[in-house]
Amino acid sequence: MKMWRLIGLIGILALLILAAQPSVAAGLVPCDTNCGVCDLFILAKNVLNFVIEIAFGLGAIFFAWGALTIMTAGGSETKYSEGIKIITSAVYGLLIVLCAWLIVGTVLQFLTGSPSKLPWNEIKCSQS
Repeated sequence: MKMWRLIGLIGILALLILAAQPSVAAGLVPCDTNCGVCDLFILAKNVLNFVIEIAFGLGAIFFAWGALTIMTAGGSETKYSEGIKIITSAVYGLLIVLCAWLIVGTVLQFLTGSPSKLPWNEIKCSQS
């Protein structure tokens, strides 16, 4: 029964994310019709930042779910360890996402020739 609840929760979250896509897409695409290589890199950065926001939202949900599991465990060691496992997985997932953000952001800066000044994740193309 718990597996069906998890699948239902993930399905509802996926529907909410997909429903928000058209309203957010206007901010992701940096150009109208005449797009260049620089615009492709800016689009990649915008998509990456959008995925980071979704990952932190899901991370917060899973962190709260693990905390709720621990609080309702009572004296059950299995429920307690399940909650710890959920929180640990959420933290590891967020660390992986942040490391990927750092690597991809650095590669995008290198490819576009952006200066390495602050803010370091801003792309300023020197190409046309």
